Amino acid sequence: MGANPGLSAKAVWQIGKRYIEGGLERALLDASRPGKAPGLDWQQQQRIVAVVCSPPPEGRARWTVRLLTEEVIKRKLVPRVGRETVRVLLESHELKPWREKMWCVGKLDEEYIFKMEDVLKIYEKPLSESEPVVCVDGKPAVLQEDMGPSIPMRPGRWRDGTMSTGAAARPTPFAALSPRPVSISPK
Repeated sequence: MGANPGLSAKAVWQIGKRYIEGGLERALLDASRPGKAPGLDWQQQQRIVAVVCSPPPEGRARWTVRLLTEEVIKRKLVPRVGRETVRVLLESHELKPWREKMWCVGKLDEEYIFKMEDVLKIYEKPLSESEPVVCVDGKPAVLQEDMGPSIPMRPGRWRDGTMSTGAAARPTPFAALSPRPVSISPK
């Protein structure tokens, strides 16, 4: 048994000892260990998740951990709870109510839908070297104007510079990528 991967001689000895003391059931299952009880039971966790998935209170754009903590106590869903407990709960459910994904879509008229379907048909085609698919996306950026002289770098300190809030230029960097690497060679 000790030759199985992942079991040390000590682990084998402990399993054998538990078997002798309490039989097969005791050997296979660890005894409960002391430690702090979980701050929230399953029902309380589900109630908090339900609240964060609902619209935020009037006058608020989104839930924050602090706001959520105050609200679940105010609604008497839990007698008391800390912000860190709520944060960990949200993290375990992969919930980030302070983040929003937005997509700008034009007016959904027949012309827009026709063009959208035309683009989507390109992505449905199987990839080939003779007709590569390249995705291009642009994002506007703002370059800041340098207003003052820089303070030279010295040990333990980076070079400092003063930037203005006025825009010097508004370039649009573009990124192009292929959904899957395709080698293109001249024929």
